[in-house]
Formats: sequence, structure tokens, C-alpha cells
Amino acid sequence: MKTPCFVAAIGVCVLAGWTAFGDSRHQYSVLDSHWNVRAELLVVDMPQAKALALLPDLRDPARIDSAVTQIMAAIDQNEATLVGNPVVQAVDGQPGIAAPISEKRYPTEFEPPEYSSTVYNLEPAAFHGVSWPTAFETRNTGLTFEVTPHVLQNGHWVFLEIDASRVVLAGFDDYITEVKQPKFVSLRTDTTLAVPNGQRTLLAFQKMPEAENQVELSILQASATPIK
Repeated sequence: MKTPCFVAAIGVCVLAGWTAFGDSRHQYSVLDSHWNVRAELLVVDMPQAKALALLPDLRDPARIDSAVTQIMAAIDQNEATLVGNPVVQAVDGQPGIAAPISEKRYPTEFEPPEYSSTVYNLEPAAFHGVSWPTAFETRNTGLTFEVTPHVLQNGHWVFLEIDASRVVLAGFDDYITEVKQPKFVSLRTDTTLAVPNGQRTLLAFQKMPEAENQVELSILQASATPIK
């Protein structure tokens, strides 16, 4: 992930190359850190109308906790679907990832059969129009949450590099006789932002492809605690 310069009311500039922090993978020492960070992502699918009604509260820092309570109640009442709630715990400046995924294997190359009707005692017409897979690929499906936190202003703010993505197997398409290819849907949020320590934030509000009147909500919370 690329990190732009971040200049805001907190008065800290983070540059690509990590002028302020050092390269988190090479120069930054875990022994220099004084903070543990817990980053949590709540991902929910729900009807568009219900999500839009909650949107003003989700955008308001003073009311977002109440909106999350309503979302959890909707999940309990089967009015919304919990996609996932991955949690990453990492030392300040170090990357972490949570990835509850499933591997989907599917064929990518095909050729017709070459069975001998003499050997197998089968009529060649029985295999007419059937293609046989000769090569395969694998794609991960599920939710991936990758984050690198940086604690600012003596723990009042947390600056986050975030790459959150979800891949869904939405069905199959027919291209030639008896050959089906998987159709994947991908939703991704790749960004950087600073959030108040412990404050929930609406990270993404995305329309679900291939699902009419359904949206996906992603709600972020990052909490930094000092290492004692």
C-alpha cells in the first residue's frame, strides 16, 4: 500500500518511505514501540433501505455506537448478515493480517477426450461436445483485513494503512457446452486514515454486485493501549 503525506489537525506528516516512522518492515524496531494496537473490522450485508436509514448515524461520531447496536440487533433478527468481524492485534508500526479465506479451484483450459471406443467399449458419440479440463487455477474467497497502525499524539490518534477486501463466488457462467466458469465478485477498500483512539468509523459503504438492493457496511475501530 502507498502512503501519502498526512497533514491534519493532529499536525503529523507521514511520508512514503516513512520519514516520520522509519520503514515499518526494516528500520522500525519492535523494542522501540510503546503501544499495542487492536484493529477490528465489522462487515455486514443488509438491505439497502435499512442501511441508508442508518447512514446519517454511521457518519456521526456521536451516534455511530447507537447505529452499531441497531445493526447487531438486525443480525440477531435475521434482518442483516454478519460477513465477518476480523480482529488484528499488532505492535505500533508493524503490519498485521486476518484472512479467514476459502480456496476455490476451477479449470481454465480444456480439450476434448481421446478415449478409444475399442478399449472402453463405449460409443464415441457418447463424448460428443464434452470438454475435459487440463489446467486449473485457484482463487481465494472470503474476507481479508490487512492493517499497519501508527500511534500518534501520545495515543490520542491512530494512523492506519488499510487494505480490506472480500471475494465472493457469485455463481457460474456457461461459455461452451457443459463447461462452466466461476463468476467472482470483489469488494475492496485500500486507503489510509487517522482515527481517534477507540472511536468507531464507517470505513466503506458499498453496493453489492449481483445482489439487488443489498449493500455491504464496513465499520472500523482501532484502539491503542500502552505497553507497560
